[in-house]
Amino acid sequence: MKLKKIFMSLVLAFIPAASTDHPKSIRSPGPGVTVIGVLMALWCIAFAVVNIVFEVTDHFAGGPLAEYTAGITVMNWLVVGFKALGAAVALLSIANIPKLHLPALMTVL
Repeated sequence: MKLKKIFMSLVLAFIPAASTDHPKSIRSPGPGVTVIGVLMALWCIAFAVVNIVFEVTDHFAGGPLAEYTAGITVMNWLVVGFKALGAAVALLSIANIPKLHLPALMTVL
């Protein structure tokens, strides 16, 4: 029990916004921030669709890059995943969910 208290005090010392003393202090972002967050999410999803189209149409199967098709496929799906994660972070940054909206979590993402 003592170890848990020490651990929690260390965590709260480095991440003071994660303490549960003031959960109602989180406010909704302004309209400008909300618009930017939505635009960033749409931007990420749009460019993820471009990579999905590359894979569906087998765009890199011919031409000078035909030898690298397997590697390009792996990278395309990795990029789709990162862009989907970017869209999720953009939407989480404007969401007003107190339990998920810890500044420490958003900093890590």
